[in-house]
Amino acid sequence: MKLRFYLLIFTILASVSFFDPGHRLDGPIGKLLFYMSVVTCLFVALKDGVSLRGVRYPRWAYAFIIGGIAVSVLMASAFHMQTFTESVTTTMPYMLAYLMFFVLMRFDIPTERLMKAYMVLCACASVVYFINLATMPFNIFGRPMFDADDARGILRLPLVFVEFFPVILFYAINRWLLDGKFKWLFLAGGTSLMIVLSVIRQVIGLSALLGLWFILKRANTKIRIGIIALVVAFGLFVLPRIPMYQAMMELTEKQADDNTEEEDIRITAWRYYTYDNQTNTLSSILGNGMPALGVSRWGIIMDAETLDQGVFWVDVGWAGFYWLFGAFSTIGLLALIFTAIFRRKPPQEQFLTYSLIFYFVTSFASGPPVIYWQIVGIMVVLYMVYRKKDNAPENDTQQISSNSNNTEYAGDRPHYPQL
Repeated sequence: MKLRFYLLIFTILASVSFFDPGHRLDGPIGKLLFYMSVVTCLFVALKDGVSLRGVRYPRWAYAFIIGGIAVSVLMASAFHMQTFTESVTTTMPYMLAYLMFFVLMRFDIPTERLMKAYMVLCACASVVYFINLATMPFNIFGRPMFDADDARGILRLPLVFVEFFPVILFYAINRWLLDGKFKWLFLAGGTSLMIVLSVIRQVIGLSALLGLWFILKRANTKIRIGIIALVVAFGLFVLPRIPMYQAMMELTEKQADDNTEEEDIRITAWRYYTYDNQTNTLSSILGNGMPALGVSRWGIIMDAETLDQGVFWVDVGWAGFYWLFGAFSTIGLLALIFTAIFRRKPPQEQFLTYSLIFYFVTSFASGPPVIYWQIVGIMVVLYMVYRKKDNAPENDTQQISSNSNNTEYAGDRPHYPQL
């Protein structure tokens, strides 16, 4: 178990080039480390992993995803100016990232252990953020940023593992609603601070809405009234006085004004990837494949065209995923996520529902399904839903038992409600 756990942590860190110290691990070296770690994980999963016989998850949906990505390699070489080798090479990180779901299912790592690892990784990412803030523009981790964006009231610095922070937020809310301990509010507050510092508006807004929905849906009436009053007071008297909020609102209004004369760039991108730039009818079903940007003839053309029009598949994740890997892969990924969202979960795992809703919604205007290091995060959350429950750790069972009569948390309900 320890070997499998440490291999997973190594793989997650390799997916972000170990925070890229001194900008020395980005590019081919970082990808090579990721490839080697995933291949090692696959070998260990097949050799020593647990059997998946009897484990319930939509196998057909996962087969659609993996099969669709594999077929897209052939599509890229058959219909575009790109060699088979170039197509395989450029598709490799995405195939390996989605294969991590199979690896995780075979690794069978307890949910609580994964969440503790998430907390440590997010703590490291927070330290990296503040180190880079102190060393701007010559960032110690990642690329130097001589053209930093401060249009949102503060410097917009990359927050590594930004997709992990909402998961930690929902987990902290979940645990606080279960046992009422102050440490979970402290964790939720620290995580919320980092989400705000990311200055990614949809991450901030959706995390706040889903977190509030989680609390109001699960808490008792007294807590609901207190939370609503606090939110209203904060929204009316505190939020409008925060310079960062004012800057982001001004930026949003400016973009809205610009879109009255020209179509919103993300709507243009959605149309570009779902209709305008489809090669033929077959590509809309099986995908166009991944262009080797800046390398193959097709990749050079795509690079210039998307840069000129400002349409990037990482800005429209679902549309980009559909264009790259086709309808079957898209149906498979949606089925895997929606089945997980509506699957019944024990009390201590309700946070997974909100995490998956977060991933699904943010993928309309950002790139989780088509950014390989964020794909790994999605696979981890999906695994925690589908993993073998008969191997749950003892403290999980004790948690359920100790809270089965928790009337403060249940409110007016006789049992823990399902979404």
